[in-house]
Amino acid sequence: MSSEKQAEVTKAMINGTNGFWTCRLEFLSESYPNLVYRLEYIESVNREFYVGCYDEKNSYKIIEIDNTLHECLLSLPVE
Repeated sequence: MSSEKQAEVTKAMINGTNGFWTCRLEFLSESYPNLVYRLEYIESVNREFYVGCYDEKNSYKIIEIDNTLHECLLSLPVE
């Protein structure tokens, strides 16, 4: 991913930007009940999908992914 695209997606995840839909996913484990792993998920209007998190150096890392998570989120019941 280009550094320009990395900066654009990071800005959208952290600050919110038109053209992107974002949400935070939280994962819990029975093995580690006091630990919550948070992952930012973002979709662009161009059907691009990304996840973001802080890496071990406390810098923000963006990874482009396929539409698998998008399809999974669509199948969840709405409450």
